[in-house]
Amino acid sequence: MRFNLETSKLLYEVRYRNLTSKENYTYQQLYKDIDGKYFIHFIGGKYNESNIGNSYTGFVGREGNYFINDKEINLWKRIAKHIKEECQDECSIIDWEKEEKEAIEWEEYIPLEELPF
Repeated sequence: MRFNLETSKLLYEVRYRNLTSKENYTYQQLYKDIDGKYFIHFIGGKYNESNIGNSYTGFVGREGNYFINDKEINLWKRIAKHIKEECQDECSIIDWEKEEKEAIEWEEYIPLEELPF
């Protein structure tokens, strides 16, 4: 499995950071690759669900990717929104598809002579 963040399109992003522990964070980004497949790129801190135990009491954060099918995307987004509702100060969500659509809305052209100033 190869994942290329540079040639893939970022669609959605979830950022969680615990306010009491700077080692407890998770960043998840939903991408669509050039083949139309979806995948999640994640960066996890020392104390989160994606950590790796390196001893009985020690943990290390990690970064990675995994494929997600289009049927699971809505579930993943609903879970992220639920976390946002529960932890408003610790979680942020960016819907990059929505941001792009809103940024591309064009306004009607108004000639300089018709401007009110």
